Amino acid sequence: MHYLRFAVVLSALTLVGLPLALAGVSGVVKTNVTLLVQPDDPACGSISNPCTYKVTYTTAANGSIPALKSYVGYEVAITNTGKNTVNKVTFTGTLSISAPNETASFLRADGATCVTTPSGATNKTSISCALGTLTSGQSVPKFQIFFNSPIRNTSGFNVSDAVSFSGITYYSETTNGGQPSPKNSQNFWGPANGDASNPPTAGLGTPNPTKISTTIPTSTQSQLVFTGDGFCGIVSGVPFTTSVVVPPTAFTTASIALSSNSNGCQNFQTCYQSQITIPGSFSPYLQIVLRAGGTNILAGDIGSVQLNYTGDDPSPPPGSGWNTWPVPVLACSNSMPNSGVLDGLPCLAASQTYYAQTVPPARQCFEWTLLNHKNGSYRVF
Repeated sequence: MHYLRFAVVLSALTLVGLPLALAGVSGVVKTNVTLLVQPDDPACGSISNPCTYKVTYTTAANGSIPALKSYVGYEVAITNTGKNTVNKVTFTGTLSISAPNETASFLRADGATCVTTPSGATNKTSISCALGTLTSGQSVPKFQIFFNSPIRNTSGFNVSDAVSFSGITYYSETTNGGQPSPKNSQNFWGPANGDASNPPTAGLGTPNPTKISTTIPTSTQSQLVFTGDGFCGIVSGVPFTTSVVVPPTAFTTASIALSSNSNGCQNFQTCYQSQITIPGSFSPYLQIVLRAGGTNILAGDIGSVQLNYTGDDPSPPPGSGWNTWPVPVLACSNSMPNSGVLDGLPCLAASQTYYAQTVPPARQCFEWTLLNHKNGSYRVF
């Protein structure tokens, strides 16, 4: 009889809509971390072709060769999928590098306040971000975390060297009635905790001078990415280089991949094309510098070289005068990027020939400066 009375009381409380703090109904925090690096193969994602990732090493300035600053970034999403409110949500993570004597220091977080741990540590690879309270079903606004890519340790470099990010999201629970749960809770995430794809591990080192891949952190200043030696390729050994100045932008990713393409090649022993992939539409514009140099240059001057462009869209902009890719790169008007129906097509702002200090002077390098609001593939022949 006593059991029946308890059931009736419980049903009555439910009917009048009073909040119930039921034992065993707890907050469940889910952490999803996305690697902000482009996959090695854009067509990946199937069982037969899983995605793999690589991050370019940072290189220090060396004489006339500028520093190449590379980054690895992550985007974090945290949701309370349970029925209880959770307090003191704290995201923690540690960046791990498999290569000996290489470190990747914390740069900053956007959208959250994060500090390195422990306080005063010289190895700035562990972070903690205090995120506050989440009610049932509530999510933290997504935020981004950026680390400086390491400088390669040439004595211990291994092609299998990699960088991974793992950690724990801590939280303390309260019931809907505001009563504290008897214990704190943890949500483990990342490869070190058996969560291999959240986020995936990235290899360290791309085959620069023909490929670079990096995160572009949010910045109020322009950022430079380039292949090879950033000039004529004489130092790097590949006689073609690409440099891109990315204007102030929200975070994105950048990949530059060079390949040989000698179809119709007229002015060089080997002709190259450069595939630039930097998602977004940029203001004021991307400044792209292509350089071809050394003994790869054959007869003719820079004026005889042709530049073609292939965009990421299925076809050129309607009304541009072209129906299919590739299209020729024409001169800019007033040193500004194309606009109107030509917006999204690059234009040639300047060209220059560099000569070696020899007698007689030998052509050392051809250089073209292009402006565009978008990225795509450029071929010089």
